[in-house]
Amino acid sequence: MQPPAAALAPARTPHYADYPIDRAAELRTDAQALASLFDAPQARLLPLLAPSADGTARVLVVSRGAAAAAAADTAAPASYPLAPAWVRPAASVAASLADGGGLPGAIFLGLDDDGAGVFAGRVRPEAADAVVAAAAAAAAASSIEKEEEATAPSPSTAPPPIWLAARTAGPDMLAGDAALVATAAGLASWHAGAQFDGRTGFPTAPRRAGHSRGAVVPPEQAASASPGSRPPRALYPRVDPATIMLVREGAWALLGRKGEWPAGRWSTLAGFVECGETFEQCVAREVLEESGVPVSASGITYVESQPWPFPRSLMVGFYARPEVAAAAGAAGVGDGEEGGRNSGGGDPYALLPAGAARRAAMDVGVTPEELRRYLLPRLPEAKAASSELEDARWFFRGWVRRALERHRAQPAGDQDGLFHVPGHYSLGNRLVHGWLAEGNGEDAAGDEEEDDARASPLPPLLGSFASADIGEPGTTFKYVLLRVTDGTSGCSKLAVWGHPQAEYHNHVLQRAKARAASIGLGQGAVDVLGGGRIRREAQADGGGGAICVYGYSAAFGPSPHEVSAAILRRWFPFSEVTVSYDGY
Repeated sequence: MQPPAAALAPARTPHYADYPIDRAAELRTDAQALASLFDAPQARLLPLLAPSADGTARVLVVSRGAAAAAAADTAAPASYPLAPAWVRPAASVAASLADGGGLPGAIFLGLDDDGAGVFAGRVRPEAADAVVAAAAAAAAASSIEKEEEATAPSPSTAPPPIWLAARTAGPDMLAGDAALVATAAGLASWHAGAQFDGRTGFPTAPRRAGHSRGAVVPPEQAASASPGSRPPRALYPRVDPATIMLVREGAWALLGRKGEWPAGRWSTLAGFVECGETFEQCVAREVLEESGVPVSASGITYVESQPWPFPRSLMVGFYARPEVAAAAGAAGVGDGEEGGRNSGGGDPYALLPAGAARRAAMDVGVTPEELRRYLLPRLPEAKAASSELEDARWFFRGWVRRALERHRAQPAGDQDGLFHVPGHYSLGNRLVHGWLAEGNGEDAAGDEEEDDARASPLPPLLGSFASADIGEPGTTFKYVLLRVTDGTSGCSKLAVWGHPQAEYHNHVLQRAKARAASIGLGQGAVDVLGGGRIRREAQADGGGGAICVYGYSAAFGPSPHEVSAAILRRWFPFSEVTVSYDGY
């Protein structure tokens, strides 16, 4: 289930990181205090089963409505339909726990606000049904004691608790619940896989209230141990650090997708840290391996981290910048002969190929500032590594924002195949939305124009004028390059307009002027900067069909097609856009 739009803004902390109780680590070695907490009637326990096929422990969950009835909780949003199915008192299922049962088989998670003990425990498979019944009975008993809300299910009609993989259940839980479930599941998975000491082969048993294990030395070997010999070593949960990074340059970001993901899903790049490698080195290596994009070592900045114990990872988030200067003359976004991140300080017309392109830009009056705005930055080509990703490409911030809004606006059943990023639970989601928030061209009208040089958003009227309004795939048509100016602020932007039914280029121009007048800009706000033709190939395999910008306008002359192509690349990220000055 998808959270409402308001819930998609990044929360204070990443999902799974908002641990809601006191860990009380000092009590983990206090056997007497732990026994008192575990045996108290207020103690609660979260039941877990052995890891499923994905390595994630299964957790007992209940519908949020039933949990709200048990806790008189009216604040839980319907967008988070699941909650942990707690057993109260914890000791009531002590005999059902693995690792010998009782307190030794329980994991101490901490103390709640009332000072009651909060535990988790791996349930023996043969006792699973009995534990489900105990959890249901605990919820029913608790709800009877509390004033029931009219909208909450009654104990007799509430759905029974069910077992779900913790990784599946977590995104549909409130942040605090998800953090407890993730921690418990990670520890439970580790316990299940650490039954023996890898060095000695001895069996192990839980220690420190479930936060470590120790080898159980056979009595005959313990008796023969020499005086002063070291005690059996303690074993602790293994954590595998992984970097997750958004490579961004101004209004552009690099995203990738894997073939096994749902259609339309794109995300940040990620990879595990290798032995002897720093986080920053891992960022640069993984980005290069997965996308072929070199990363600037000085442009890697830490953002935040997120526990991901499914079964044992820690995600460490970064922003990174590509080595833009290395893309000069390469087949990247904003192609040309020269340039880098700060190129254009000399002759900006050198950003265009010599010959027809430069002549066209000068003849129609494209300004140096406009050349820098649309032809920079010069991004390195992204090419997905077949063993890592199915695809990797650069996306323009305005297009991403609009695509995500379109995805959220659709009913859940109609979202299939639409561009989207992982949900609120993902650190990748937070990195993407953090980058979106950096944009200076956000506008409620839906269209926007962004670049590093612009210090303020476009005026709303200018943002309402589409930057790219062209024919559908499978058509060839006349187009014009336009400069649209807001008379009040003096701000302007360039736009590419074309239409399959336009007999003359002037027909496209008049259509654009009519649009400008209808939104209050006035017909005089639109100037033509040459024209040509656009050929849009039919889409193949769900991707974007190729776009070719070519030719000239008999009335207005040829536009600098590289500028037009740069605009189209912003708004048609799945189309390969090429340029030619041949033909009419």
